[in-house]
Amino acid sequence: MNVKLATSVLGTLLFAITGSAAMAQGYGGGGGSSYGGPIFVEAGSTVFGDYLHGAANVIRSEGQFNLLTSQAAINNQQAYSAALDNSKKAVQVYFERRQMNDSYRAQSRPPKATMEQITRLAKVGAPSRLGDEQLEASTGAIRWPATLARDEFADVRADLQQLFLERQTGPSGLGTQSYTDIRTKTQAMQARLNGMVKQLSTEEFTVANKFIQSLGYEARFVAGGVQNLAAN
Repeated sequence: MNVKLATSVLGTLLFAITGSAAMAQGYGGGGGSSYGGPIFVEAGSTVFGDYLHGAANVIRSEGQFNLLTSQAAINNQQAYSAALDNSKKAVQVYFERRQMNDSYRAQSRPPKATMEQITRLAKVGAPSRLGDEQLEASTGAIRWPATLARDEFADVRADLQQLFLERQTGPSGLGTQSYTDIRTKTQAMQARLNGMVKQLSTEEFTVANKFIQSLGYEARFVAGGVQNLAAN
């Protein structure tokens, strides 16, 4: 029941109770009762009075309901606004912390190496080229260290020797098929040496390992006496 309807009902009841009171007063004879006084009908003293009182309670209850509903809506809106503020603050804090972290990492990161430093480090880390006592420049003959001259390396050693002989008269150096084939065979020899590490002394392993690295590095250069004379 809305307010307009409740008001209409209240008006009707007022009219009814007023008429009832008038009838009761006339029945009492000249406006008085048998005791000599007027008859008045109060709320709750008649059916109409009870009904009027109930209607008033309905109106009051609806007003209370509307008030509570309005307050609840206001509270919900305030809670939603507070939630948005908290969400915005959380996002802001996240990005501020991320920015601080990135800034700290940037400050802690070591400076980038210059091209000169990179070149120098590459030279330091690169294997040494083979000298004439290890690789004969004019023929391509390889003089193997004792460890790599063992039977365990016989097949791969023969393949590498053949490749170095062939590069004397064919294309050689970085980017050629000769370079690719030599690198493949030196890697195979290195894998076999690694598998024998428990059988060799530290010195034997170190000398053989260094020789294989230099042999693979030598394949980067064009075959000939000039390059080998410039070794190291």
